[in-house]
Amino acid sequence: MLNDPEVKKALESEKMNGWRTPEVNSEAMQTSEPWVFVGGDIAGLANTTVESVNDGKQASWHIHKYIQPLHGNTVSTTPKLPLFHCAIDTVDISLEMCGIKFPNPFGLASAPPTTSTAMIHRAFEQGWGFALTKTFGLDKIIIASIMCGHNQADWTELAKMAEGHEI
Repeated sequence: MLNDPEVKKALESEKMNGWRTPEVNSEAMQTSEPWVFVGGDIAGLANTTVESVNDGKQASWHIHKYIQPLHGNTVSTTPKLPLFHCAIDTVDISLEMCGIKFPNPFGLASAPPTTSTAMIHRAFEQGWGFALTKTFGLDKIIIASIMCGHNQADWTELAKMAEGHEI
């Protein structure tokens, strides 16, 4: 993407770091051009999807804080975006699976965003409905991701282990 001629031209006035990505204020997600905000891969700060989403939220607040004074509005120094609510927010999208009720059908896959409890906790704070992990622990993981070869006996064994039954 950074090799694209149009992108290069757009970034000409930006100060770049040694990785050829824009220098970024990690608090505001703002570049050397005060009207340019970035996050995720281009900022070079996020390692996971969850962190990229957080970059976007931080940038959103600081974009709001940058734009509002241009229109004569004052903005609190405490980050708080205006709330938006419409009829779609009242629709119940919860679901029940295996006798467990989830607030919504959106979950984190067994992947880098579920490698630590802190990352999973942040995802739940942002409204994700569930998370799948690959590692079993003593804290009674509800959903498991299992994988083996094309052998029915192996799948049966893993499924029983995931259910907590003795083999």
